[in-house]
Amino acid sequence: MKIRIISLVLAAVLAVSLAGCAGNQKTSAKTKTQVPAAGTAAAQTAEKQETGAQTAPSGQTAWTLVPGTPLVYGKTNEPAGTTAPPAEDGTLLFELHTDDFSLVVRGMSEESGHPFFGDYYALQYVFENKTARKVYMNWDLISVCGWVLPQAIYAPVEPGETEDSSFCIPKVFLKNYGVESPDEVRFRLTVKDYEDEDAAPVYDQYVALYPTGKTPEEIVPAVHPLAKEGVVIADTEEFRFILVPKQMDEGISTHFLVLLANKTDHELRFRWSEVGANGYSVAEYVPEDEYYINGAILPPHSQQVEYLEVVIGALRRFGSGRVESLSFHLDVFDHPFTGEETKLYSINPILFPTGKASEDVRIPAVPERPEKKVLFENEDVTLIVLEEFDAGCGTRYLTVYAENRSGKDVIVSLHGITVNGAENRMDETFLLLAGKRTLGLFLVDPVISPEDADGSPEEIRFLMDIRREDGTVLVQDAECLIQFSEVFQEEWLTEEECTDYDSAP
Repeated sequence: MKIRIISLVLAAVLAVSLAGCAGNQKTSAKTKTQVPAAGTAAAQTAEKQETGAQTAPSGQTAWTLVPGTPLVYGKTNEPAGTTAPPAEDGTLLFELHTDDFSLVVRGMSEESGHPFFGDYYALQYVFENKTARKVYMNWDLISVCGWVLPQAIYAPVEPGETEDSSFCIPKVFLKNYGVESPDEVRFRLTVKDYEDEDAAPVYDQYVALYPTGKTPEEIVPAVHPLAKEGVVIADTEEFRFILVPKQMDEGISTHFLVLLANKTDHELRFRWSEVGANGYSVAEYVPEDEYYINGAILPPHSQQVEYLEVVIGALRRFGSGRVESLSFHLDVFDHPFTGEETKLYSINPILFPTGKASEDVRIPAVPERPEKKVLFENEDVTLIVLEEFDAGCGTRYLTVYAENRSGKDVIVSLHGITVNGAENRMDETFLLLAGKRTLGLFLVDPVISPEDADGSPEEIRFLMDIRREDGTVLVQDAECLIQFSEVFQEEWLTEEECTDYDSAP
């Protein structure tokens, strides 16, 4: 019996990532000259006599910085580090020494021939673990001249050993965002105990490098070309949110580019949810603690391109091939290193990407099928399986129609899912918005064997829970069985067919 995977493909986020590099890695346990930690009293006294003290951010103990080093924001009271003038590869560019570790960046060089992205800039660094325990060093939320790189560094380092490697900045990334030279590189440096993920970080701060010697005042932020094509959804003193109406189709989904900007000295979290198209919601459900799903965290003074996805496969089944009406809920949070988030902004925009007026947007009609399978129905909620169809590329779906006539959101959870008796399938959860209708897709066959290309699963079994947002339980552990002889079978419509609105009301 073949094992097949099942899930609800009702919402997902398209992630475009470039592979980072850690070339020339050399891990050694050689003895090094111990540099006094800059956070010690002796080092602070010496620095203060030479440079003078600067004021730390509000709520933190003051530290001492070398003149020209930008203030950083984090959880520790360690110094931000020392930057040096531009230098050739192999000479000092940046150094940071504490009682627990040292990080030294020795120059930036131009390289070529990377198997993934060709030409690139390489920052050579050496990280030394001075502790008696294994730690990991993490560079995260990396930005170059204000644009966030889809890369990170994660390096476990044994006690007393070093990580001698490089960080690669692809030139294709810089060109894409209009960055002519990597004049500024910022990242959140985190050092933590490798064995205890719950332990407080040894170090957790933003640091900045200036490889070409330009000062922050001399660096002009690049403007993304798509900014001129976008619709400004929100532009405040703290952030900017721009959506580009151009639609990018990919399988069952349509994607819109979103340009985000964080204008503050601290992290911001953007979150979009409750996505709807052409009069229907897409039935996504994303828990609040899933920070990187349907949203992004931006480091201070940075910009980023993200994707807002609309799953319209089910809409295409019933005559709606393009997103003519787009709605979603946007929240923006102050995202501190520790403690609770603070919501800064909320909005529910409605856009018309094809330029049609709201009264001209046709809501697709859902045809009545005598073969429909009712999973649940009461005075407030209806949940029906309409049909099965082949979407190509070895995938089959069930089209699910849901209607929530109440004034409160309803959450539907599926668990104990089996297909033809195969177990160990992921639980799935989706959302029915208050007063909304939903068309969703239930993925049946992520993989169909070439030897059985015309075949189909015989049955799906699962347990279903339905509850309101206030916790009121409507159904718990209801046993559901779908036999494929019970539902209508159809093939995927062509683009011409799915833009035919003759059947719409």
